[in-house]
Amino acid sequence: MTYCNPISTISSIGVVDTTIPVTIVSDTEPTTRENGGDLHQGDVWYQPSEDIEYIYLIEAGGGRWQSVGGSGLFSDGNVNLATLEADVAALKVTTAQNTADIAALKTIVDADTVQLAANTAAIAILDQTVTENVTNITTLDGRIDSQSAVISLLNANMEIMQQQINALSNASSNQLANINSNTDSITDLETTAAANTAAIATNATSITDLTTSLSDITTTVTTLQTNVATINTQLDNIDIQIGELQNSVAADGAEIESLDVRVTALENTTDNQAVQIAALLLE
Repeated sequence: MTYCNPISTISSIGVVDTTIPVTIVSDTEPTTRENGGDLHQGDVWYQPSEDIEYIYLIEAGGGRWQSVGGSGLFSDGNVNLATLEADVAALKVTTAQNTADIAALKTIVDADTVQLAANTAAIAILDQTVTENVTNITTLDGRIDSQSAVISLLNANMEIMQQQINALSNASSNQLANINSNTDSITDLETTAAANTAAIATNATSITDLTTSLSDITTTVTTLQTNVATINTQLDNIDIQIGELQNSVAADGAEIESLDVRVTALENTTDNQAVQIAALLLE
């Protein structure tokens, strides 16, 4: 005959439903997960043909793939500064969300751990109660005939208590499994956060390099503008000199014309003198 103590215990068991990010390898942009399910925040898509990695972001207008790494992302050597800044901002938002998710999961794990400890303590109390009840029943063996009704009730209560112990044991196993699952999720999120932090550092370095290049270009443009102003001044001086030369040429032309008139007059005079000499010779 089985003897038990009539104790009823009610336990609240919490089950956590956590979405684990997945990695998709495809040359074309995926619109669903490989199992046909919806895409979720933090899913990763690797594009082998371009060697680029993307992360899925949920925004007000819907979801989109955001490039975060891979050698193909900077293969042309001509990265747009505004695009890099936008990527860094998006990665910071994703990192902040992942950090919040990690904190929420840690809170759930802590609560499950507390519940598991409470259930374990309840099981220990029930085990102690069972031991005490068995001792009491042994003492009451001499009065079994007169207390058979009480023993029957104790047996029924023991069966109920044993069911509760089994239920608590099962709940503890489920909560332990949930804790392990949540721990794996936290590890994955921490890995993703570390990757995002590295990508932010890389993009920040690229932004610094581009800013330095822009500063050098601005200095070069300023120098060229100064050179152009100097050349324009020199051209103005050349135009003035050309004008002066043109005026000088015009003056020289007037003098040449005057000399031509004098030469013509001298030639006429010479011709007259030749005629006179010929006349004298004839005389």
